[in-house]
Amino acid sequence: MNQMIFAVYDLKARFYGTPFFSQNVNTALRSFAEVAMDSTTSISKFPTDYSLWYLGYYNSETGHITSEKPEELALASRFNKLQEPQ
Repeated sequence: MNQMIFAVYDLKARFYGTPFFSQNVNTALRSFAEVAMDSTTSISKFPTDYSLWYLGYYNSETGHITSEKPEELALASRFNKLQEPQ
């Protein structure tokens, strides 16, 4: 079974976080939105610094990873209801 690979990019630190797997783009966006709306997370506190990226596929039957050109899917500010500190 193929799962999609995603990661959160931190613009200020200039690095991608640990990749995670999700069934599709919609479920990954839902997970990212949940973190972006959680007021205890850095992503929620600084929503313009973080974005969700698609990286490729993982085949759980073969262990094969297919890398794709990273594609930005959404900024955390799309989901965040708090304002970033000025």
